[in-house]
Amino acid sequence: MKKHAKEILIFFLIFLVLVFLRLYLLDLRPLHHDEGVHGNFILKLIELGFYKYNPSYFHGPFLYYASLLGLKIFGPTPLGLRITPVFFGFLTFLLLFFLRKYYSFLSFVIVCLFYVLSPSISYYSRSLHHETFFVFFILAFYVSLIYFLGEKKPLFLYLAAAFFAFILTEKENFYIVAFIFFSYFFLANKIPFLKGVEKINFCEIFKKFRKEIFCSFILFLFIVITLYSNFFKDLSIISDIVIAPFKWFYIGTSDVQGHNKPFYYFPSLLFKYELPILFFGFLGIIYSLKKRKNLLLSWWAVLTILIYSLFPYKTPWLIINLTLPLILLSGYGIAIFLKNKTLKIVLALLLIISFIYLFYQHIQVNFIKYADPKNDFAYAQTTNDIKWVMEKIKNSGYKKVAIIGGKSYWPLPFYLYDYNVLYGQLSVFKNLEDYDILITRKSTKIPAEIAKKYRAYNFELRPNVWLKLYIEK
Repeated sequence: MKKHAKEILIFFLIFLVLVFLRLYLLDLRPLHHDEGVHGNFILKLIELGFYKYNPSYFHGPFLYYASLLGLKIFGPTPLGLRITPVFFGFLTFLLLFFLRKYYSFLSFVIVCLFYVLSPSISYYSRSLHHETFFVFFILAFYVSLIYFLGEKKPLFLYLAAAFFAFILTEKENFYIVAFIFFSYFFLANKIPFLKGVEKINFCEIFKKFRKEIFCSFILFLFIVITLYSNFFKDLSIISDIVIAPFKWFYIGTSDVQGHNKPFYYFPSLLFKYELPILFFGFLGIIYSLKKRKNLLLSWWAVLTILIYSLFPYKTPWLIINLTLPLILLSGYGIAIFLKNKTLKIVLALLLIISFIYLFYQHIQVNFIKYADPKNDFAYAQTTNDIKWVMEKIKNSGYKKVAIIGGKSYWPLPFYLYDYNVLYGQLSVFKNLEDYDILITRKSTKIPAEIAKKYRAYNFELRPNVWLKLYIEK
């Protein structure tokens, strides 16, 4: 009992470190382009009570519904947007406790610390991106699934179905997750090695729990349709769910949005920022294959790395799909060093270096280079210029704003939520001088007789996106 209490205490202390690191200076980083777009959708959801799914450009509805409370409590602020993903980052960590029985105590502590210090997971847990919610539901599905396979209790099957549904309500990457897990179950029935030492017979499980599996499928459909249809207010959206994977497959294999990267993009990010996790995670795969244990976890990790690397479309926040299973595997990777005293000393030195390295990268990406283009996670990140721009707008006391030009102005609409803003091309504004504040592309030419009534300031919204701020004198 004392040993168990000690483990809970250590887990709780690590959790407190996580809470501090996630909440500390949470609004330090300027809102990202995507955060501004998401925030705008959430504000519209508050005003209209409705989110319309668009499979061509934006993802599932869960993020928007889940983030309502944060904005209602903290208002349209960076803190209001980011408190929800931070909370889901906490939940992801707490889920690790349910995996405790599958690790030695040392392995479990390492897994927890790697999760807390992971530069990629921490960076995107402190901003409003779909991926933080997405990986939470994948882990929740995985935990529920292995509990069901181990204990054969229908409750865990229903939980797995529910979390599987929530994965789909988050992102169309659901189909990648579905392929990874179902391909394992299919091949495990064909290849005895994949069943591992547990020798789970998936065909027998299917026969024994046919009724429960059918009910789980109904539960899955209910959750998906409920959220996508805005709680049954728009059932026509079901057709969009069906065509979504085809549209996103096209986006993922074409350079339609300019996000194509080489095959080695994600492995290079892991090597640069998550080297200890990559190293011990790789050893964990070797250990699992050798002992024929945790094969589902290894399958999840390897196929995720391979599939996400194969798709040309790559954005850095996708990396946490790779980081999470590698963290779980890293707990098994250390077992290779526990054979003798010499290897244990080597392990101790490697862990000390690993924690120092991860902590350094953690501080760099989150608190020092959070908006630096040299930080690969700060992808198309809004610069710190937005801070003094908003300060000047606020101090001016003016409320009537004209944003002139193309759609390269996000996240400005979210920052300017409380202002009277009109958007459009220069030709739309017949009486431009009636506006107290103008924001244009740097190259846009304002008529000289109008421009002379304003003070002008150039600012860089994002790397290589230069705008000009005009404030009436």
